[in-house]
Amino acid sequence: MNVKTICKKSFFAKWFITGCFFVLTLFNSSCGLDTYYEIEAPATILHEPSYNSAYDERYFEFMTNEVVNSENQGFSFTGTNIYYRIYDDISELNNDRTRLQNLASSNDVNAINSAAYSLIQPKGNGYGYCLLNTVENREAATLIPSRASDRRIKIRLTNYGTVSEFRSYLDIEDGPTYTPLRENGKSFDFGRNGSRDGMPVQGDIDYSYSNNTNSNPTIKYVALYALAVGHDAPYSNYYSNIFYIGTVSIDSSTPDN
Repeated sequence: MNVKTICKKSFFAKWFITGCFFVLTLFNSSCGLDTYYEIEAPATILHEPSYNSAYDERYFEFMTNEVVNSENQGFSFTGTNIYYRIYDDISELNNDRTRLQNLASSNDVNAINSAAYSLIQPKGNGYGYCLLNTVENREAATLIPSRASDRRIKIRLTNYGTVSEFRSYLDIEDGPTYTPLRENGKSFDFGRNGSRDGMPVQGDIDYSYSNNTNSNPTIKYVALYALAVGHDAPYSNYYSNIFYIGTVSIDSSTPDN
C-alpha cells in the first residue's frame, strides 16, 4: 500500500458501483494536504484459460493481494472484485483487451483516465464490464471480502457434465464456495445441461453483440478481470489497476465443449 500526501488544487472523483451501474461524482478541492492511497492489484495468476482451452482447463485461478493492502490504518481495504463481459466476437474481445492493457500500462493515475474506470463504465462510455454475481451472495458490493491474507481464488463459470469437479463454482481459499451468476441473476450455462437460462441476447448490459456474420452463433466468449477495492475515512472509493485473469468460450450446442 502506497500513501502520498500532496498539496494541489484539482478535481477529485468519488465512485459508487453496484453491479454494472456506475455513478461518478466530481467535486473541486481547494489546496490542502490531500492523502492518496494506491491499492495494489492482484498480481499472481495460477491458471489463465484461453478461449480455445479444453473443457477441463476452462477455469480461472489467481491469488488475491490482501496482505500489502491491509497494512495502512488510515485506509479500509474491503477486498477483491471480479468483473466480466460476454462477447460473441473473439476479435472484439481481444481488441478491448489490448486497449485496456494499454490503459493499465500507462502512468496516468487520474481516475477518469484509469483502466478501472474504463473497464466498469457502461458500454458507450467504457467497456461495460459487470461485477460477477453469485447465487449465495446476490449483489454483494465486495465479492471477496478481505481477511488480510493472500488467498487462492478458483472460478469455473459453467457446468460440464455431471462430475462435481467440473461444476460451476467460485471457490475462495479458507472461505465459502459460491455459484457464479451473471448480473441479471442468470447462469452462464446458456441452455446447456438442461439449464432454463438461455443465451445472452442483444440489449443485455453484460453482452457485446457484434452482428458479425463470421461468428459462430452458438459460441460466446467471457473475459474476466480482478480488482482490489477499498475506501478511505470519508468513504471515497478506491480501485486498483485491472488484472486480466483469462477468457473462456461457452458453446450452447453441447454440454461438454
